[in-house]
Amino acid sequence: MSVLRRADLAVTPWKNGLGRKADIAEGDGWFVGVAWLDRDAAFSHFPGTDRTCVLLEGAGFTLEVDGSAPLVYRDPGTAHAFAGDVPTRCVLAAGPCVVLNVMTRRGELEHRVEVTRTLPRDGWAVVLRGAVRAAAGDEGLSPDAGPGDVITLPHQGIASPDLLVVAARAPVRARV
Repeated sequence: MSVLRRADLAVTPWKNGLGRKADIAEGDGWFVGVAWLDRDAAFSHFPGTDRTCVLLEGAGFTLEVDGSAPLVYRDPGTAHAFAGDVPTRCVLAAGPCVVLNVMTRRGELEHRVEVTRTLPRDGWAVVLRGAVRAAAGDEGLSPDAGPGDVITLPHQGIASPDLLVVAARAPVRARV
């Protein structure tokens, strides 16, 4: 298990230049990262991509997805899946927000995102509440992982009783 501190991730502009993001991990046809929603803005266009966005911090926002009912994010942990190739606009409720984005190439890969009280066996987990500390003998772990930190899995950490994480499972091949 290792911990990535959000403050240590390299921040770059969104594909469309209207926001900022930090990549956690990516591969051929998939991406996991954090994004800052600092203002109302159009989301970047990702052809042939399925996307899940999860509110990590902030007062919430609404996604206006062309041709669909609005997706409302009110509380941390709120998650919605949508097509990354449909025009989408973010409208903030009351100030900036931070989100986790998970994207996979449609028809080839699938991803799964859930809010849970336990650490999954694979993928990544972003701590919403509580903490995870290193288990005995896990020399590769940074000090405790707390809110906002990203844990790469598998893990050997010990979770606090109030742990709540957003877990993004490793992408898998799509079923045909």
